[in-house]
Amino acid sequence: MPNYRPYLTNDGSIGLFSGDFDDIFHSRFGALSEAYEKFVLPAKLDTFFSKSDVNVLDICYGIGYNSKALINTFIKYYLQNDNIKNYFFKKQLCIVSKYTDNKNLSSFKNTESIHGDKNISDKLNYQNKKINFNNKKSLSKFLFEKSRLSSISNNYNQNSCCSLDTSDLKIPKLSIDAIELEKEFVYLSPIIKNICFEDKYKILPIVNELILYKLSTQYENDFGASIQNCAAINQNKRYFDKNMLLQSKKTHIKGYNYPCLNVLSTLLHNIYYRHISKQLYGKNFSLNPELYWYISKRYMCRFFDFLLQNININFFIDDARIILKNLKKEYDLIFLDAFTPAKAPMLWSVQFFELLSQHLSFDGYILTYSKSARVYSAMLKNNLYIGHIKDSSGKIIGTIATKNFNKLEHPLTHDEIAALCTKSGIPYNDNTLSDSYDSIIKTLEESISKSTLPTFAEYKKGQNYEI
Repeated sequence: MPNYRPYLTNDGSIGLFSGDFDDIFHSRFGALSEAYEKFVLPAKLDTFFSKSDVNVLDICYGIGYNSKALINTFIKYYLQNDNIKNYFFKKQLCIVSKYTDNKNLSSFKNTESIHGDKNISDKLNYQNKKINFNNKKSLSKFLFEKSRLSSISNNYNQNSCCSLDTSDLKIPKLSIDAIELEKEFVYLSPIIKNICFEDKYKILPIVNELILYKLSTQYENDFGASIQNCAAINQNKRYFDKNMLLQSKKTHIKGYNYPCLNVLSTLLHNIYYRHISKQLYGKNFSLNPELYWYISKRYMCRFFDFLLQNININFFIDDARIILKNLKKEYDLIFLDAFTPAKAPMLWSVQFFELLSQHLSFDGYILTYSKSARVYSAMLKNNLYIGHIKDSSGKIIGTIATKNFNKLEHPLTHDEIAALCTKSGIPYNDNTLSDSYDSIIKTLEESISKSTLPTFAEYKKGQNYEI
């Protein structure tokens, strides 16, 4: 069991400190802010969203901030897409108009499943509201809303909007392969509280629920049992989300009526009652509660479900070197968020970057927080072009590498590259891709002692040395 403790970072999000590595998982300035500023924002996702598939590799997933920030950005990007929203709402108006002509909505409740997968939708247990037409007040409201909806839906061709082709929506499939050595961190990732002072960086609750669903289906009882027996949660309750914790335990508690097969049902149920109903029951919502259920609940659940069908995340719990040797996939984005090179040199070696380069698409990016000269050298030895990641003030906060030089916004200068030809730029080597920490450090020390290169201090002083 890993030795760690949670703490609050400066942006309000929760970070972890590793006792085993005597190092922090996240910047104290902000765990979630770091995920956006060093990984997601520099990736320029809008340039990849035009593709049919976007493949992402998240190395050292930890408690998932980089993947969460990416999924959050993906969902928000398409929530703001008018073509997608219009497609679902137009289709829903067609369905409602068809059934309101019969002055009876009771038959409508079984005509459309919330989820496109029949096997799953058959398991959904939503309580459907019925209108009491013996009540004059209810009937009056219904007829008023029927006429109002009819006038709206008349603006659309019903036959055409009911047969809209979703291929026109052009939403790519987002696939994330997340690698982490410690499964306990992966299991905790959807349970960590979503808190952040920066509104623009806040994670939608649906993101944690999606990860919870994926973990529940991929690891089934092992996930629920691990959460159930995790002593660290009880010791640090204020850092964990009670609702998410309850949901995760439901997948394990014997006799509880929430088996893994119904997790998707629970997910859509929670999306509606926690995040949609609060918004649509507000002052600006004009539909009465009867028609509200038939239109909004189904429309929004379909909308979110449609987005979720385009997001997949697979978890690999093992040494990243082993996983990458067996993966046969090309990635558009690779997030490298390992512990610092001095703490985990095996994930910063020349040979490891060779693996990453083999899995990187021509226009893809490797993104990392590290600005180490040894890391730069390992990248260069694998024919990668290197650039800086800068924040809004122009400060260098990370590194980006690619096979396509034209994709770099802030490439390294000639002087910066020349400075790597010093002892500080001698890279880590892991010739077998299975060497231990001690072995890699020993090899580095031997290389430094045998090297005739100047130290970085000598280079800065302008010693007469030919680079």
